[in-house]
Amino acid sequence: MSDIIPQEFNLQNVLTHTPGGIYLHIPFCRKACSYCDFHFSTKVSGVEDFVRALLKEIHNRSWEYGSVQTIYFGGGTPSLLSLTQVEQILNALSRFPLELKEVTFEMNPDDADSEYLSGLRSLGINRLSVGFQSLRDHDLAWMGRTHRNSDIISIPEKVAKAGFDNYTVDFIFGMPGMKMSEWIHQLEWAIGQAIPHLSLYALTVEQKTLLHHWIKKGVVSAPVEDQQESEFFAAHDFLTSSGYEHYEVSNYGLPGKTAIHNQSYWSGKPYLGFGPSAHSYSGKTRRWNVANNAMYIKGVNEGAVFFEEEHLSPKDVFNEMVMMGLRTKMGVNLEMMEKRLGRNLVDYLLKAIEKHPRNEVFLVFENRVFLPFDLWFQADGLAADLFFV
Repeated sequence: MSDIIPQEFNLQNVLTHTPGGIYLHIPFCRKACSYCDFHFSTKVSGVEDFVRALLKEIHNRSWEYGSVQTIYFGGGTPSLLSLTQVEQILNALSRFPLELKEVTFEMNPDDADSEYLSGLRSLGINRLSVGFQSLRDHDLAWMGRTHRNSDIISIPEKVAKAGFDNYTVDFIFGMPGMKMSEWIHQLEWAIGQAIPHLSLYALTVEQKTLLHHWIKKGVVSAPVEDQQESEFFAAHDFLTSSGYEHYEVSNYGLPGKTAIHNQSYWSGKPYLGFGPSAHSYSGKTRRWNVANNAMYIKGVNEGAVFFEEEHLSPKDVFNEMVMMGLRTKMGVNLEMMEKRLGRNLVDYLLKAIEKHPRNEVFLVFENRVFLPFDLWFQADGLAADLFFV
């Protein structure tokens, strides 16, 4: 191993040189979704105390960053915040040198009233992420979503009237009992509305979720991989033939509407995360805040440690670059890998591809490594085969 990985990890400190993003985790929801394992609380009475702590964390860490291109309000449900609270957070972030290209705000369809949307736009939010998940009320009910189809179908008109020309919506495929025709019908509706960006996720069963419990008890059927794969490829064919670019395994955008913030993750740019459970990445280190609201608030207010941190080895960075790159249309950038990690690890990757029993599926050209679209559903497994272990 010593002749492949350099003894000294000479990755430059990209924080002060490379524009990156800021992620804000808003850890509150009105109701728990059956499939969700993100950190959140349904005790919305704690929002004010959380916001005060969040503002303090932002203030205390404002020295850490060089410049910021994107801000992303995620969660949880950021649309539980009042417009005043959103403004307070954005004002706090103005301590950073901002070169903003994109400010995204996640919200539920039932929170999208005209006054709130217009308020967000006036504060500088220029992109929305709206969690549809499904157009079918049956699915929305068992998932525990608080909205219904009647809330969804008014969204395109509402966001346009509020001045948004860029937004994304989420759909989940591979639902138990969903027919292909029902899946295609949802995509047809989205295309008919000219929704600028779509994120499509296969239903996954995470430990300790209500969905996991239901499947163990036989209340709900487990997702069927063949069904999910068929729906994945059907979506690819249908959306790309309708003008959408399939640029990452789960993401499609109309021309000029790809997600800048998410692409910074996939390309290895640094980012800061604020709020409980939020992650930060410098290129050399990864840090994550405690996934507990009370402990986070206490730690911030008392000046105690409320996060953990790890120093990334060259092996860690190599594996992340392979995993992220093979999930995207841009592939693994070998020039960037050499710049960050040295030529030895580039040669290691190329040799690992040569030795792979399915080496012909990896496309190597223009100093990049790609997977063809017809293998994107298997991208994570194929990437793991190339990891440095």
